[in-house]
Amino acid sequence: SAASPSAGQEVVAIAATYFAFAALHADGSVSAWGDQWYGGIGVPASAASPSAGQEVVAIASTGSAFAAIHADGSVSAWGDQWYGGIGVPASAASPSAGQEVVAIA
Repeated sequence: SAASPSAGQEVVAIAATYFAFAALHADGSVSAWGDQWYGGIGVPASAASPSAGQEVVAIASTGSAFAAIHADGSVSAWGDQWYGGIGVPASAASPSAGQEVVAIA
């Protein structure tokens, strides 16, 4: 727990890939840690958060990538580009550009 990227923050949801985790916090921020190839982006991840400056309302994962729905309906994805990850952050290459997303599975 000494190296927990979520220390002191309330976690409301968690998702995992094969070798990484992402936690959605009550304040809408996201922390991710583990293997960088699979979406883990460091401990702590706050400086490199895939949702930096954007409130996240839901997170999901595949075996190799994460996706986050933001409060404004946009989507960010990160992790293995061959399996849905498109960079950190993905706002410039958002797969939902111009479309509001309301659910993610």
